[in-house]
Amino acid sequence: MSEMVPNISAPAIYAAAPQIIEAILDPAFVIERVRRNLKGQTQDPDTKKWVAYGKPVMNDDGIKEIVSLLDSYINRNTLLSNLEEKEIYTIMKNFDKRLGAWLLTNMKSFDIKQKNLNIIKTRIVDMVFFALKQAQNKELLKALTQTYNVQENRTPDEKKAGIGMKILGLGGN
Repeated sequence: MSEMVPNISAPAIYAAAPQIIEAILDPAFVIERVRRNLKGQTQDPDTKKWVAYGKPVMNDDGIKEIVSLLDSYINRNTLLSNLEEKEIYTIMKNFDKRLGAWLLTNMKSFDIKQKNLNIIKTRIVDMVFFALKQAQNKELLKALTQTYNVQENRTPDEKKAGIGMKILGLGGN
């Protein structure tokens, strides 16, 4: 016969490793990936080191400006916001127009070639869109704060020895 142990409830965030929580709430790695890609670098999947795969698509001044722009859209405040789908599309429509005009205006000073203009814009717009989608209807916040109930059944032997002792093979039969 088994005995019911009281329910244990805790938000899901408490069960996640600190590195996972940091990765979710600190989007700096996303911005860094865009920065490196604009520099013509990619991360080697085996060594995790950044390696060259091509030429930079703009100069360092342009890359700094893009990183600054991304930082204003992809941050903890944005990720933990509550945005409706319509708001996201309105923000993205305006962002897309402003970014296109801004890149075109600064093409020469950022040393952007015409053939790279569209791919640069697409990468940046996509990153901002994906960040905003995480905030849609508080989905990220809900996922982090959702509570799970755990109920455990213990046999009399487990109760005597304690579940930790049973798992270690030091108690019970």
